[in-house]
Amino acid sequence: MIAEKNPVLSKAVVRLAELSQDERARMLYESRQMLEWDIAIEKREAIREARQEARYDAIREASISIAKNLLAMNLPTESIIAATGLTYEEVEDLQRGCLA
Repeated sequence: MIAEKNPVLSKAVVRLAELSQDERARMLYESRQMLEWDIAIEKREAIREARQEARYDAIREASISIAKNLLAMNLPTESIIAATGLTYEEVEDLQRGCLA
């Protein structure tokens, strides 16, 4: 048996046998497991959201940088909007030096 060769699995098999004999202990164990799984899912979701936000911020910073370069080249506002995806107001703010 694999559990006999692996001490971690062996310990888990023993613990499972113990919990299986006691209904209350099994319920408590299952509740703890569900809580741990919920916490792990929440952590993964938070990490995913943070990565998505970081990507958005990086794209926005790149768009602003490109827009500044295009403004320095005296390109029309409409062309800058089309090239960067920024709004008219954002490009106007850049022209006035109000947007970082």
